[in-house]
Amino acid sequence: MRIKSAHLQNIRSHKDTTINFERLTTITGLNHSGKSSLENSIELAFARRSEVTGAGGQGQTDLLRFGQDLGSVELDIDLDGIPVELRASLTRRSGLNVTLRNPTDKDWSPVALAADMKADQDVLSCLCNNRFFIDMKPADQKSLLASIILPANYDWPENIKSDLHACIIQPDWSKGPFAIIEACYDAAFKQRTNVNRDIKNWRAPQDGGKYDGPPIEDVRHLLTVRQNERTESAVEQQRLKGAIDQKKAKKENYERKATEAEAKIVTEKAERERIAGESLSKAAVKKLETEAAGAVQAASLDAAIAARAPEIASAKRQYDAVLGLGMTPKCPTCSQAITEDFIESLAAPIASRQLKLEEEQIADYEKRKSLGDPAGAQKKLDAHNSVEKDLAQIDKRIADLERTVAEATANAAGINPDELPKPDSLDEKIAQLDERIQKGTSFLEAAARAESAKAETAKAMKKKAELDEEIARLERLITYFGPKGVKCELITQHIGSFEQGINANLAKWGYACSLSIEPWSFEVRRLDSPYACQLHMLSRSEKLRFANAFVVALAIVSGWGFVVLDDSETIIGDDSVELLKMLYTSDLDQAILLMATVEERTASKPGTVFVALDETLEDGISTTHVRVLESTPA
Repeated sequence: MRIKSAHLQNIRSHKDTTINFERLTTITGLNHSGKSSLENSIELAFARRSEVTGAGGQGQTDLLRFGQDLGSVELDIDLDGIPVELRASLTRRSGLNVTLRNPTDKDWSPVALAADMKADQDVLSCLCNNRFFIDMKPADQKSLLASIILPANYDWPENIKSDLHACIIQPDWSKGPFAIIEACYDAAFKQRTNVNRDIKNWRAPQDGGKYDGPPIEDVRHLLTVRQNERTESAVEQQRLKGAIDQKKAKKENYERKATEAEAKIVTEKAERERIAGESLSKAAVKKLETEAAGAVQAASLDAAIAARAPEIASAKRQYDAVLGLGMTPKCPTCSQAITEDFIESLAAPIASRQLKLEEEQIADYEKRKSLGDPAGAQKKLDAHNSVEKDLAQIDKRIADLERTVAEATANAAGINPDELPKPDSLDEKIAQLDERIQKGTSFLEAAARAESAKAETAKAMKKKAELDEEIARLERLITYFGPKGVKCELITQHIGSFEQGINANLAKWGYACSLSIEPWSFEVRRLDSPYACQLHMLSRSEKLRFANAFVVALAIVSGWGFVVLDDSETIIGDDSVELLKMLYTSDLDQAILLMATVEERTASKPGTVFVALDETLEDGISTTHVRVLESTPA
């Protein structure tokens, strides 16, 4: 794989920088010219982190140019003949977003390349940052090399998968063997600690569930019989009590009925005494009946008197009119002289008729007066009859109430609750049955406790067997995934070829290494010296020289084929020229060198380019500019 060009926008000092790369690209520049920012940008795009971020990529926005909220790194890559655009966009709000695409084939899928980049994140950080591996902790160096040495895939034994499933250990099978081995070992080790604690705390039950009573089926049968007898006795006792209560209530009801009737008799007699004074004697009644009998005759006389009164008044008016003629000398109709004889002849018949009418009227008045007040007499008779009727009804009610009193008293006297059997006669029988039931129940409870104890014992023994079985599974898993297990087996199988490949490339740089994963050991020696030392014992300069040689070997062995080497200015003189020659003649697809100055360039060869980075200040911010010093395209 080879990076053809890089375009950086708003990344540290790179306001808008484009650099074209060849197979061997040497980039020079003084401090603050943007070399490290370029290295960090390439690592950010490939590994999603850089030297200035955290291990998980935290703090990525620190790479943004001052005052900017958006930056990007675009790498044009030649992936074995396939053009790929790798773009890393960086914003203060949402952080990093990396995309891959083929500009010439819209159907190209980036999934495989993205997966490889994720799986080889540490390897890519080594290739983009030559100090990454030598600055790692020994444990992380071990993990990195083991992940490279172990095969990408492995067919795990079914019995191991079964043990993992039984222990509820669920590794991510999509990861590499080394990650799976480490995860399974850690999980099994932790589980074993917990299970061992459970085994240590396990205690066998003290009571095994012993029962010394009679046969439990006989107890259940007799208990059922006694409970039925007890129920029957209790029902009979309740029935007797109910019968007594019923008779008592009936007797009380009759007594209450008699008492209420007697109270009503008193009330009725008082009422009779009150209205009896309004009743008339027989003589008075007879007199009123006689007086009331003249009602028809009185009405007839009243009618005659009323009819006669207008006639009397008319006769009187006529008589007065005749007498009034005496005041006139002549008749107003015939002009005849009016005399006393004439007046008398006219008045006599009128006076005679008036007199007769008045005599008849007086006679009728006398008759009517003799008849008295028939209507008033009838009212008094009606009132007397109403009183007599009320008295008769009161007498009937009193008689009915007296009968009720007699009957209720007789009925109450005929009821004697004390004649019935007493409910407490069954108390002794019920108490005996309760005692027997309690005894049977105690046998059942003892048997139940024994059964429960047996069940608890069986449960505890089952739990112990499960713990023993689980600890056996965990021991098998720990042994399998442990230092001397499958990891050791796989490393032993593959470490030789890896070490051989690394040393084949290190030899060109004058180094050799020996590698041991379990236990961890990484020793380095120069080919011209028989003495080896641990990596951390190298000097600073020696570490950088070895780091360059190692990442070149790692790039070739891992298959990525490119490296970015920073701080190469510390390799000076002939060694610097030799470094360029070795890189040019190596099996790498591409090498990018970053150094402060170049004392001497190699002769121009196809596929080489020398680029200088210069720094200026724009608005007080360091800004990088690119100058191509010499370029010989391949």
